[in-house]
Amino acid sequence: MAAKRIATSAVDWKAFAERVPENQKQLFQAFRTKAETYISKVHNYPAEPPKIDWAFYKSRIVSSGLVDKFEKQYAVLNIPFPKDNVSPQIDEQLKQQEVERQNFNKQSNQRIEQYKKELAKWESMLPVETMTMEEFGQQFPGEQWSQDKPTWYPHNEIASTPESDAKRQQTTSQ
Repeated sequence: MAAKRIATSAVDWKAFAERVPENQKQLFQAFRTKAETYISKVHNYPAEPPKIDWAFYKSRIVSSGLVDKFEKQYAVLNIPFPKDNVSPQIDEQLKQQEVERQNFNKQSNQRIEQYKKELAKWESMLPVETMTMEEFGQQFPGEQWSQDKPTWYPHNEIASTPESDAKRQQTTSQ
């Protein structure tokens, strides 16, 4: 009877335990024990409060008007359960996150395919240590060393431009 009240809030302890780091397993077990103890206590109580035997109190209490007054007040007493205003917002967020997750998975799969192609290219290539200069030039056309266009230390674009070569020649000729 009480299980109907909290059956929807059951926790998947196995999935929860898989996400707990090894150094926090003991704290997790303590938390789980407390939660299960609380749930078992809740299950021990009935779903509805017990009915009050007003006749019994009228026979025991001298002032019967007092019992009638309490009975009327108790009948009118209504403790409201909070309304659920947040579930629609949470459902909307879940839908948005599901769309984002699907987009992320699609983009990730595209990147994986691209990386697989690149990996296949690298695996089919000769090892760089065993390549000749011609093979290196075919595999990496922009990186090939040319005797006609030597580079200067630190061998980057700025150090090897014609302007820098002209400046270098002027400083060495002076």
